[in-house]
Amino acid sequence: MAAAAASAAAAAAPRRRRRSASAATLTLALACAALAVAHGGAGVVTVTDDSFDGLVADGAPWLISISAAWCGHCRALKPVWAALAESAAASGVRVGSVEGPDELMLQQRFGVSGYPSIYLIRGGAAWEFRGERSVAALLEFASAGYAAAPPLEGRASPLSASSRAAALLLLPPKLARRGFRWLQAALGLGDVAAVVAALLVPVAVAVAGIGAWDFLALRGDAARRAHAGGAARQHAD
Repeated sequence: MAAAAASAAAAAAPRRRRRSASAATLTLALACAALAVAHGGAGVVTVTDDSFDGLVADGAPWLISISAAWCGHCRALKPVWAALAESAAASGVRVGSVEGPDELMLQQRFGVSGYPSIYLIRGGAAWEFRGERSVAALLEFASAGYAAAPPLEGRASPLSASSRAAALLLLPPKLARRGFRWLQAALGLGDVAAVVAALLVPVAVAVAGIGAWDFLALRGDAARRAHAGGAARQHAD
């Protein structure tokens, strides 16, 4: 029996070593992936209304596509964009993607007129890319080709104050969409019920605001009448 146990233990040892090696390989792969993300490595970054300014703040070059899920040309661009992210990492160019219909404020800042639209953000300036949608052409534009094209200026630049101000007009519908999604997720409301609830929120806020205004106005009127009455009595005395 001792011999059988020793034989079983000897047979199990290679399996344990293989499992340990597999676990070590997986751990190393995860660590490398985390390190790549932390240092802006390969991979397409999802860019949103909220994250855009922070991502481009350091002036590093970004190639950003603005697309829509229903757009056939955007779907054709996806594999090119993934390959671009892999190739661009070595040259320090970061690659991002914006889902235009979901990020209307950012789309407004770029002045997008069609999908897909491609832009280079570099050193606090922005350029629109209108060339061939290939990895080679995009990398060449991001590294040197942009210098031959004028940067976007004024309202056309997503980095300008005027484009930021124009995008603020879309803040109320953005907040309304977020509220609608929250009502559906948190309260389990259907589409119609969530719409009704979402419409009732601004109505309730407006009613509360009007009530507060009337209350303050009545208090002000009462204070003025009291002051006027006191002044009249002093004058009579």
